[in-house]
Amino acid sequence: IVIEATDTVQTKLMLHDGCHRLKKIFIHGAALQYIGRVMTIIPNTSSCLRCLFLDLEESEQNQTCSRFGVSPPVVKLAGYYQAQEALSLMQNNTPKFLNKLLHFDLKKMKMRTIPIQKNSECQLCSNKI
Repeated sequence: IVIEATDTVQTKLMLHDGCHRLKKIFIHGAALQYIGRVMTIIPNTSSCLRCLFLDLEESEQNQTCSRFGVSPPVVKLAGYYQAQEALSLMQNNTPKFLNKLLHFDLKKMKMRTIPIQKNSECQLCSNKI
């Protein structure tokens, strides 16, 4: 199990693609300003990070904590959910955020789960990369 919490989209995708090739479970975590996200990815089973980022605008790809800042509680909450996902997997339970993105905004105090389906145009899921 790889728990990812890097700062750039390019690094996230590089780690994710490596995990996909090695058939390692990948738990994505992101934090930027007051917004956090968590998603669990099981290679060849669930939607992947590239499915999630397929329509990401170039300007969004350049948003990093070092440029825009991050609220420390967002990082802690994302890390908590990632750890819970890893513990759930180690206990042979189905992770809560498989094919789902946990998205939370601590400034607005809102949390939601967004279904993420495999994207037919995703090159990784269709084994084109």
